[in-house]
Amino acid sequence: MSAVNVALQFFRRYPRRINFFLIIALTFCPCLVLGSDVMITSHYEIPPFSNSYRSVPSNTRFNNDSIKSNAGKSAVNLGAPIIASDFPASISYGKEYKGIIKVASANPFETRISADVKPDFLTFRSGVFFRLFAGSTVLGTANGPRLSARFYAPCALTTDSEGNLYIADQADNRIRKINQAGIVSTVAGSISAGFKDGAAAEARFDSPFGIAVGETGALFISDQENNAIRMISADGMVSTFAGGKTSGYVDGAAQDAKFRYPSGICRDIKGNLYVADRGNHCIRKISPDGIVTTLAGSGQPGFADGKGSAAKFSSPTGVAVDSLGYVFVADQINNRIRKISPDGLVSTLAGSGEFSKLDGNGKNAAFRYPTSIIIDPKGGFYVSDQLNHTIRRLSNSGVVSTITPFAVGEVKDDTQSFKNPMGLCINKEGKLMVADFNNHSIKEISAEASLAGIAEKSQLGKYKVVLKASNEHGSDVKSIAVLVRDTIAPLITKIFPENGTTGLGRNFDLMINFEEEIRLNKSGSLSFYTGDQLVRKYNLSDAFAANELIISDDDKTITLKVKSMPAGASISVNAEFGMVSDTSGNLFKNTSAQSQSWTLTTKPLQQQAIELGDIPGKIYGDPAFNAGPMQSSAGLPVRYYTLNPEILQVAGDSVKILKTGSTKIIAVQEGNSEFAAARLERAVTVVPRNIIIRPVPGQSGFGGEAVPPIKFELVAGMVLKTDEFTGSLQIAPGSSIGTYPITIGNLSLGENYALTLEPGTFEVIAAPAAIKPAVSCTNLISANADGINDMFIVRNIEQYPGNELRIVDRSGMIVFRQKNYENNWDGRYKGTRLPVGTYYYHLDLGNNTGQLKGHISLVD
Repeated sequence: MSAVNVALQFFRRYPRRINFFLIIALTFCPCLVLGSDVMITSHYEIPPFSNSYRSVPSNTRFNNDSIKSNAGKSAVNLGAPIIASDFPASISYGKEYKGIIKVASANPFETRISADVKPDFLTFRSGVFFRLFAGSTVLGTANGPRLSARFYAPCALTTDSEGNLYIADQADNRIRKINQAGIVSTVAGSISAGFKDGAAAEARFDSPFGIAVGETGALFISDQENNAIRMISADGMVSTFAGGKTSGYVDGAAQDAKFRYPSGICRDIKGNLYVADRGNHCIRKISPDGIVTTLAGSGQPGFADGKGSAAKFSSPTGVAVDSLGYVFVADQINNRIRKISPDGLVSTLAGSGEFSKLDGNGKNAAFRYPTSIIIDPKGGFYVSDQLNHTIRRLSNSGVVSTITPFAVGEVKDDTQSFKNPMGLCINKEGKLMVADFNNHSIKEISAEASLAGIAEKSQLGKYKVVLKASNEHGSDVKSIAVLVRDTIAPLITKIFPENGTTGLGRNFDLMINFEEEIRLNKSGSLSFYTGDQLVRKYNLSDAFAANELIISDDDKTITLKVKSMPAGASISVNAEFGMVSDTSGNLFKNTSAQSQSWTLTTKPLQQQAIELGDIPGKIYGDPAFNAGPMQSSAGLPVRYYTLNPEILQVAGDSVKILKTGSTKIIAVQEGNSEFAAARLERAVTVVPRNIIIRPVPGQSGFGGEAVPPIKFELVAGMVLKTDEFTGSLQIAPGSSIGTYPITIGNLSLGENYALTLEPGTFEVIAAPAAIKPAVSCTNLISANADGINDMFIVRNIEQYPGNELRIVDRSGMIVFRQKNYENNWDGRYKGTRLPVGTYYYHLDLGNNTGQLKGHISLVD
């Protein structure tokens, strides 16, 4: 599709944006203006409603106190550039030397740097480079990594103090952001045009044109087709700061003011906003409290310097403000750069008004639609010359020049061109960022110079470098010295046997070759490991003294005689830090960059056998037995042990039985440098020893008495001297007269014996009658407490357990009753002394042994 057709389709989508069509036509169809320069002059009026796709000017980041305007002249000192870089004073051969050449210059893009004297190993690189920063020539709306993201028509740029870049993507009706990690996201808006405040995703813009950052991180947007200044707060809420949907030309409070297609916007250090009111051909100012005034211009297009409303502009699009309050304007249709003093006096800094391209002093220069202007912190201004597809620079002395890419030295760089560049800003790294409107991308312009290279060891020594920086004001020459030193640790170039070698003997020569001459260190060592286990550590100085290490005639190879390594082992050889040093004293370094560890494998170990058969079952009390052979098939000693030393006790090859149970005897031969270890297990079970006993016949006891110990005799089996019976035989429960079987009871020899009892009986017989002493009672109780006859005493009552005493008075009332009488009645009833008189007792001796009855006299 032709460029004109693209423009026509765009015009059908946005019928009010005639200026975009004009840009496309002038860009792709130069025949429309050839020989017709008069049609693009300061007198040619483009209707106010055609102000689409113009870039925003400066941002607050660069409105700093280093820019001092005084009647159009900056206080920044002009003069020759100064080379200010601090270069590395020395480098090591084999390592990259890199010196970034920084030049203090009022115009870095037109300063030429050269390296007139330098060593051959250093490469000089210098130039001005145009590079793609984000997006591509393919338009779109995708977010994501900056080079994968897509833009539709980026026209305005600004950056915040953290280095985030904000873009007004005009035809996409969105505000975009590129963070410091290079990720593109949408701050607010949607591809659908509209006029709506609210949360970022809900808000709508219509052709956002300009963008500036506020002190608190808020963004101010000149929303061109909505004739409004919008604000996006730090938390993403969109509101209308000034103006509204209806166009007009009204000063006053923010909500009452009217704009007509506001374009560029910027903010000064006091918080005032400046707006290029393109459709009204004037510059407006919005105070921090929201009062809109006209700084300069009359509302009618034209060209005239003067104060306030006497001045005339024609579709101004870009504004920038310095720290003193001077405002600079890209007066687009007039093709001029204008300046407004704080009191509103307008003058012309550059541009003849001719629609052309011409560098030169002030009013001799020419532009084709200067669109965006920003202040260079180093002095001067940058202007996007939209229809010349270039970025122009206006110096403090009023000289206009064109920034062009160039390269000096060995440079491989894809230089980018512009197509209708619009918005400008300077990022945190000092690079000039460009909204390349018709390339749908963001570009960066940087001035760079560097010295880089790698010296070889043969180039050790001191070298002179002479740098020169030149511009229109003069030049600066700086001479520096670069010392190439040897700071590189000696490196291993070859080892033998090589890494991974197998089948080595236990003794072998290990050769290590270095790329340079080496010296032994007192503490230098080589270590040999099997897994994590250190096998041996060789101190190289000691090995050299003992003739175990040889150094070659060229001092680059050491050969170590390695001895007595384990056979059949994977051995890691580790070259320790400081193993050797070079002639400059650089110690060998054990780093991952150099293979300082390698693995060698010795011959496998031979196998050996232990001739150990099954062990027969054992009985507790058996004598000690032989465990097995004391040597393996290789003639190496065999060691025996048991898994349970409480059952078996092993001493050498003798095994002693300690108790019953099951365990294992382990036969071990640990092996040596030639034979692998051998191990065998054999199960051993020790069973209890059988013992048979029988009761001694004819044993008996009296009924009602405890059963005496039941005697027994050994019938079969042997009891070890160290073991004894515990417990006793018992008879079946019962106490009556009769014959009872004898049981094993709790008789035991412990878990090491199996005890068997042959049958036997025990006779319980009647005991001979027992003669108990007779009882007698006192029949007199005295109440005089003289210790005589104070109690009713029954002699021998303790011989009659189960007795019961009852005492009654003459009426038959029981006054005392006690089971198992204790000789303790003192003639009282419930604690009260009974009356003197006669009382009667009845004593039942219990167990059918008799009764006593009689009377008691209770006297004073």
